[in-house]
Amino acid sequence: QLLAHNVSVILLDIQMPGLDGFEVAKLIRGRDKEKYTPIIFLTAFEDHRFTIPEAYSLGAVDYLVKPIVAEVLVAKVAFFIELHQKAELLRRLGYEEREKGQESESRKVAILETAMDCIISIDHQSRIVEFNPAAEATFGYRKIDVLGQPLPDLIMPAHYRQIHHMGVKRYLETGEADVLGKRIEITAMRSD
Repeated sequence: QLLAHNVSVILLDIQMPGLDGFEVAKLIRGRDKEKYTPIIFLTAFEDHRFTIPEAYSLGAVDYLVKPIVAEVLVAKVAFFIELHQKAELLRRLGYEEREKGQESESRKVAILETAMDCIISIDHQSRIVEFNPAAEATFGYRKIDVLGQPLPDLIMPAHYRQIHHMGVKRYLETGEADVLGKRIEITAMRSD
């Protein structure tokens, strides 16, 4: 069944006619496709071969002792099926987003690296998160040295810093900004 189907959870009896559940678990774990598939061992309470540490070392996420209570079994299996479905959905979405993201990231990097204008991006605390080569040449800082540093401390003259902090605070509180989307001319400082 595992060769032909994608499964959410494996119910594995420890003692089967002609088969040892622990050996089957080792075989399952040896396959890449089922390496992380949850296994619930089923065991008779008096099974002298069953040890909890060994079961967990073979990838068991749980075990049930016979006689099996149907409601408990259904609840556990339903949980792992739902978990599997969500993981599959996230995997599909993540793959699609990664594909889009890689294209988008490559385009962004190309624009930033070749732009003749300075491009400096900051986060909500005014820390630098992007500093392109034109900004390096203009301000005399290396990107590696300024990432995570406060923008106002590096390139703003002291008398502009308070105005900048007030503007960022207002933007974060109201979404309104006086300078975003506008071309302004302002004095800035170089590293020297």
